[in-house]
Amino acid sequence: MYVPVNDEKPEGYTVSRSPHSPHSPHSLQFTDQMPDHTFPSLEYDLASKKWRILIFWTLVILDSFAIPIILYFVLNYSTTLDKKQVYYIISFTLFGTLMLEYAQRAWRLWMKTSTCRVVNTKRLDFDWLHWNLTLVLVVVIVEVAVATSLNEPLVRLLAMPLPSIFFTFGLEMLLVELMRSFNIRASFRVSSVPKGGVLRPALYTLIEDVVAVDGNGGTGYRERLNTRYETSPEFRRLMNNLTYFWMVPALLLDVAVSHLIFWKGINEDTAYVIGWSLPFAWASFWTIMTIYWVRIALDEEKKNWGKEGSQLIRSVL
Repeated sequence: MYVPVNDEKPEGYTVSRSPHSPHSPHSLQFTDQMPDHTFPSLEYDLASKKWRILIFWTLVILDSFAIPIILYFVLNYSTTLDKKQVYYIISFTLFGTLMLEYAQRAWRLWMKTSTCRVVNTKRLDFDWLHWNLTLVLVVVIVEVAVATSLNEPLVRLLAMPLPSIFFTFGLEMLLVELMRSFNIRASFRVSSVPKGGVLRPALYTLIEDVVAVDGNGGTGYRERLNTRYETSPEFRRLMNNLTYFWMVPALLLDVAVSHLIFWKGINEDTAYVIGWSLPFAWASFWTIMTIYWVRIALDEEKKNWGKEGSQLIRSVL
């Protein structure tokens, strides 16, 4: 529940947080300080990190899209290697960049002097994204191990790692949104949301973890993102909309792609290409759309901040 309040500052009072808010484990209390209605900046500049982002995504495209497809056809049709040798080689080249990033973020979160860990957590209390990546790696390793362990490798199963990654994240987002719909509190810590706290939109948590750890935004970014979410209704609405924008198509697409991969109406070569190309193509297109949407939405949010002399704040509920 939200209450519209006039921008005029009540003399001698401001709003602080305590453990019962609908947005975090906090709710309204009054203190003896004046409120600050300054627009809560995230203080994060993507432009300064453009080369790092470009290099990272170039490597991801190579080892999670181009190399698996190129090696498949080159090794199968231009060498005398048997199928088992071909798929052993391909499996050892998969997701090298992502696995390296996984190891690096594990170290950043674990090290004693970590500057990106969630506030008030221990060294082994990894963030939500890291546990999700762990689950994804387990799923992919099992798929590849089963597919290559047989005398006749299961080519169609080897086409499933990328769809499985998107499906795992999509399913996790769906579970979080179902819990939010039924007002179920967090059963355990979900990054900055403690056990018993009110869950945030699933994409919010992923953004928090990616930027704080992989994007070097640090613990400070987690806190600034939290402030932005709590004080800006438009930002909360954007996080909700983006979550569904990614979750629903991801689940539907992966069901469709999985069906195509195992459909006997297409040969193994085509099934393999579909599995490694369609999810990647969709994610690339969706990312471009998201970038333009977020730019417009954030500009509108800043323009409308405090407009018409009122703003929305959380109620004591």
